[in-house]
Amino acid sequence: FTLCPEWQKCFLKAKSLDGSEAVEQKSDCKSVFKTTCGSTGGGGGSSGGGSSGGSSGGSGELKVKVVSYNLYWWNAFDQNSWKSDGIISNIKENLRPDTIGFQECDSPSQISRRTGFLSE
Repeated sequence: FTLCPEWQKCFLKAKSLDGSEAVEQKSDCKSVFKTTCGSTGGGGGSSGGGSSGGSSGGSGELKVKVVSYNLYWWNAFDQNSWKSDGIISNIKENLRPDTIGFQECDSPSQISRRTGFLSE
């Protein structure tokens, strides 16, 4: 993912990763690639505060659930705020991601507070 504090946004990268990628930084934005457990090379970084916590497969590989979610903020949080309860419930109860990226998120602090996930 790429974190851009200047814009207060994160972007998911549309490519496959093998863990050997270095962290890249351009301007205020920083691309972060997670490496496998125990790896000494590649980039650093961390996943979000999801409740599922990742899972280990039988071969010792770590599985991380990454979710991209369009919140349609103008509709579900502004005009029809009752719809936001279903979205928050879906994130917490069904998706349970390890890390999540949002589109149309006008208040990351509200999502963090209501889901219990960390926002950075």
